[in-house]
Formats: sequence, C-alpha cells, structure tokens
Amino acid sequence: MADLLLSLDGFAHDWLGWLLARSLTFAVAFAVIVPPALLLSRLRWLSAHAVSLALLLPVLTSLLPLERWLPAGWPTTLPAAVHELTGNGAEAAIATALDAGSLELPAPDGTPVPARSAPNHGSPNARFAADGPTAWPPAEVGPATWALLAWSLWCLGYAVALMRRQGRVERFLKETSEPASPHLRALLADCRSALGIRRVVQLRTSDELPSPATTGLRRPAVFLPGGEVDRLSAQQLRFVLLHELTHVRRADVLVEGLLRCLRAAFFFHPAAWLTVPLVHRWRELACDEAALARTGSTDRAQSAHALLTFAAPARDLARDRVAVAHLLDHGETMKTRIHRLLDPSRRPRTGLDNRGLFAVTVLCGVALTAARAQQAVQVPNPPTESPAAVRDASIDQETASAERVRIDAALRAGTRWLLDRQEDDGRFGLGATPQGKPRDHNDAFTTGLAIQALLPELQGPDAERVRNALERAAAWLLAQQDAKGRIGGDDPMTMAYGHAQALRGLSMLQQVAPADPLLAAIQKGVEYAEYHRNPYSGWRYHPRDGDNDSKITSLMLLALLEAKRAGAEIPSRSLELGRMLLEQLTDPGTGRTGFVTRGSEMSRFVWKNEDFPRKYSEEPTAMNLLVSLESGDDLVESQEMQRAVGLLVNRPPLWSREKGSIDYSYWQYAAEALHHLEGFQRDLWRKRLVSELAEHQTEAGYWPAVDAWSAAGMESWTTAAAMVALRSIR
Repeated sequence: MADLLLSLDGFAHDWLGWLLARSLTFAVAFAVIVPPALLLSRLRWLSAHAVSLALLLPVLTSLLPLERWLPAGWPTTLPAAVHELTGNGAEAAIATALDAGSLELPAPDGTPVPARSAPNHGSPNARFAADGPTAWPPAEVGPATWALLAWSLWCLGYAVALMRRQGRVERFLKETSEPASPHLRALLADCRSALGIRRVVQLRTSDELPSPATTGLRRPAVFLPGGEVDRLSAQQLRFVLLHELTHVRRADVLVEGLLRCLRAAFFFHPAAWLTVPLVHRWRELACDEAALARTGSTDRAQSAHALLTFAAPARDLARDRVAVAHLLDHGETMKTRIHRLLDPSRRPRTGLDNRGLFAVTVLCGVALTAARAQQAVQVPNPPTESPAAVRDASIDQETASAERVRIDAALRAGTRWLLDRQEDDGRFGLGATPQGKPRDHNDAFTTGLAIQALLPELQGPDAERVRNALERAAAWLLAQQDAKGRIGGDDPMTMAYGHAQALRGLSMLQQVAPADPLLAAIQKGVEYAEYHRNPYSGWRYHPRDGDNDSKITSLMLLALLEAKRAGAEIPSRSLELGRMLLEQLTDPGTGRTGFVTRGSEMSRFVWKNEDFPRKYSEEPTAMNLLVSLESGDDLVESQEMQRAVGLLVNRPPLWSREKGSIDYSYWQYAAEALHHLEGFQRDLWRKRLVSELAEHQTEAGYWPAVDAWSAAGMESWTTAAAMVALRSIR
C-alpha cells in the first residue's frame, strides 16, 4: 500500500508539474498571438483563414510542447509584452503557486537501474532493502494527489455531460431524413467536387432543425432545416452547402474536440474560456469567405440574405439541439459576418494565401520563441518553507552587496580556522572515528576539499599562510598515493570518495600553480579512477565490484573533468559511460537523480534516516546537474536540467537540528551547480544559504559538525564544505 501511495503521489506531482508548465506556455502563446491577430484582422488584405489558423496555435501549444521542436540556436529573447509574465514576474508566479498549495515533488516510480545490489550508503551489511519498510519515510496522500483527484472528477463530470449532450444530438439526428429533391443531392455533389472533398458526405433534412449544421468525424454529415430550405434560391443553397462543406474540409469537428479537451483540462485558465468563442467566431468567418469566393462576388447580397433567413429561428435554438460547427452564432458575430459579406473592398479567398501564410508564420515564430524562452526561465517548484522567504528573494543590488560583505567575513574567519586546524604533516584530519559507526569520508577527502576551499584565498590577506598550507596539503596527499595511483586509505566505504575528492582538489591546484610532479600524480590518479570503474558503467565503493551509484560516479566525473583542465589525459570512454549511468538513474519527468535506483530520493545511513529525513536533500540531483554544467551542457536546451534546477530551488538550505535538515554536502554541490546560473534561482539560494551559514558559524570560525554526514571531530570537513558553498554562490 505504501508503494502504491508513493507511486500515486509521484504521478500526481508529475501531472501537476506538466499542468503548470503547459498553463504558463499557453498563457504566453495566447498573450503573443491573440492581440496581434485581432489587430491585424482589421487589415482588409488579411483573410479570415489566417486569423482562424493563428488562433489555434495557443490551443495546440497548451496540449503539445511545440516550442521544443525549434532548432538549436533559435533566438529566445522575450518580447516586451510577455517579459513580465515569464521573466521579471517569475518570483510573483512562485508566490502565487505557493498560495495555491505546495508543489513539492516526491520520489517518482523508482524504476531500478541494472545494479547488483540495493542502496547501502552504510556498511555492506546495512542494505535498505534488508531493512524493509523502515528504510523509507511513511507514505501519505499529499496535496497534489487530492488536486489530481479533484481535476479527474471535474474531467469525468465534463465527459459525462458531453456524452449525454451528444446522445441527445444523435437521437435528434436519427429523426432526420434524406432530402427527396434530386436537385439538392446533385447540388451537394457539385459543391463537394468544387471543394475537392472525396469523402462521402451525407445530406439530411429536418423540419425541427432551425439552422444548418455539420457533424461527424469519421462519417461527416450536413443537416439542413427542411422548412427553411424551400425559401432559399439555388444560389443561396449553394452558399449554405459550400459553407458547411468547408467545415468538413477544414476538419472543424476535430478542432471542436480539441477545444473541448482544452476547456476540460484547463478549466481554471481564463485563456481557455476566451479562446473557444474566438475560434468559433473566426471559424465561421473563414467558412463564409471560402463559400463566397466560390459563389462569386456578385452574389454577396444573396449570401447575406441566406444568413438572415436562419437568424430568427436560431434565436430560440436550444444549445443541446445543435451539432458542432453550426452555421449561426450570437448577434454580434452575425453582424460582423453580414458586414464582411457585403463589404466589396474585401476580396474573398478560398483558403490561406501567401500574405496570410506569412502573417501566420511570423505570429507562430514569435509565440513559440516566447514559449521556449519562458521554459528557459521556467518557474521551478517553490520551497516548502516560508512563502515570505520566496517573495523576498528578488535581491536588489544593495542587499546583494551587503550579503557579499557577510560572505567575505565568514570566509575569512573560516580560512583562519582551517589554517590553524591543519596538522603538522599537512593533512586536514577528521579526528577519531565515531565508535561503532561507519564514516562517509576520510582524511584524503577532507584534505582535497580543504584545498578547494583555500585556493581562492591565495589572493586574500592570508595569502602566504594559504600558499604554505596548500603546499603541505598537496605533499601529504601525494605521499598517500600508492603504486596503483589511489590517493588515501583502503577503507572500503571511503576510499573511492577520498580518491575522487583528493584528485579534484589536486587538479584545481595544478591549474593555479602548475608543477610537473603534481601533474604526474594527477595522471596516476586518473589511471586509478579508470581501474576502479566498473566495465561499461560507473563507480562505487570497491574497484570493479559491479555496483554503481550516482554520488561516487558524479564526484569521480567532476575529478576527471578538473584533471582534464589541468592537462591530464582522460579516457573519453570513462566520461561517456559515467554520464550514461547518471542518465539511467535520472527520471526525465522530474529531473531527480536517484542514488542507485532511477529517480529515487536521497539516501543516507539507515540509522540516520529518522534523525535526518531524506526529503531535505537533493544531493545526487545537484551533483549530476553540476556534472552536466561542467561538461558544457546547455540548460536552455534541456528540460531535464531545468527540472533539476527546480528541485534544488524546492530544497533551499534550512538549518534545523530538530527537523534534521542540515546537509553541508548537498548545500555545497547545489551551490556549485547554481554558480553557473543567473537570476532569481540563484538569488533564492544565496539569500537562504548566506542566512543559514553565516548565522550558525561559530565565533571561532568553524561550522559545527551537526549535519547528516558528520560527527564530532569532523569540523575540518564541515567548514571546508561550507566555505566552498559560500564561495560558489557569492
């Protein structure tokens, strides 16, 4: 039952994300298309066909991601008319979403990636799978599931109402009969030939039908009011039949079905209710124009008279007695139709001409460009914490400057504490091992991370002390490298992490202060990384043990990318296969990267799950996103990466020992990933990260070891991780 609830809640959040994304895209397309199209419709050279087709684009965009089909390199500059909606107004959109309810995304379906074992971010015998349900947080029905249920009930009710209405229409149409007049049937055949319609179209008449109508998707039929037909001339009948058959040629019955789907799915969207009458109106105008073009401009008065013939009976027509694509509409539309029919300055067209095609193409290009640009800055899932913190996230220049001052002060204090903490042999140690508990990191890991934290301080006030500390730390790491190239100890749970972090730190140091012995050691470290990697896959704790996970694989890839920048030769196969594993572990619908199963939530030591809930961390997702950005992937081109950014913004830093939400490692990698971005996403994180870390830094300059991955004595690691996070988001 718990698995079913988790799957249902995951599906509900996927649906909610899709609905929100398509709603925003629909709003952008509507805002860009409709006002210009209605304005251009006043031009006498623009046909009603062009306007009616242009108005359908927001409908299609709401249901299909057409903007994703634009070629790479397509410009995505937002028009000024929608800039507030999709750019500067994004923070307001987040606030609105928060007011509407939480959009937090839980774990998706958890489809496993081929691997030998279940996640075991602890000792080899502490498998999550072996612990059963206690390894997972309790499942419950979330707000998204209730929203999905309400939406489904609405759609079901709407579908039932449509079916009942259609049933009444079909029962009514069964009472109709074929026309007895052979002349009328011959006229229908002639009109079909003029329009190039090869399908069989039935012709039916009824004395109870006050206006012509067209229905039928697979077997189209035209219905005429028997009593009124006798009052029309042959030329007027030809106009009426041409109008109705144009509906068949344009597949307006199918379009009506799309409009019904749109109004059912987006019943909450004002644009959906505005689009339907607009499409109806211009559909009728386009069919009038096509019919008039085939009857001849000399028959304008007779064509207008044909409309007036049916106007009076149509006023009393019940809506449930009308088939789709009916001939008549409300009074204002009737006035417009008659005016356009009688206007001699308007040349009727049988279809879309070159100028209309050009206008539609331009409008479509602008709308899709705006929709695509909107997705580049797509509103991510809002934080689950205080809405006020999100609303205040648009940081002005003065506030940003004050935060930079605060960050600099915290970094200076952390630097001096780290320098004082460095041991005589050059390492940044972790102290004694917690009794009876496995550890996530070793001294090589912490020393490599400390190098990354201290490197920028070579330009600071403590430059000489920092240079000396970096030399000693690098010398200690090189002394730990064995004949195979591994850096650090052989503890099975920490050696892969330690080697990767040490290799990354040394590679960064080589880029700042090149040295041949250091480059040689880095090259040996790369060779060991390749030795440790599983054939045709990624990395985990033991060399070539058949297990894979996203965190060690991501960290190893980050180390290899830095080594490549430092001048080492990197096997391209390692990068390709490692990234392939990360892709397998990432759910494209949510953007979440799982630890060892696809799209699953964060993993921890089993015995830490209760004190440090996994819902506060997106560490594997942050690490994978950082790998993608460091590899040069384009965020604008990747919906999956954009969703990953949304997950990070949905999990901002929160310092709460009671909730167990402190996670230096996640904060570090998320901050490093967001370093590559600009805009409100980065501002959200900077505001929260600076607030939490600066406030809880001790007077001595270190950050306490109270998070999910640390224990007493590991302050060197927590301080280095906090410094890297602050410097990245600065």
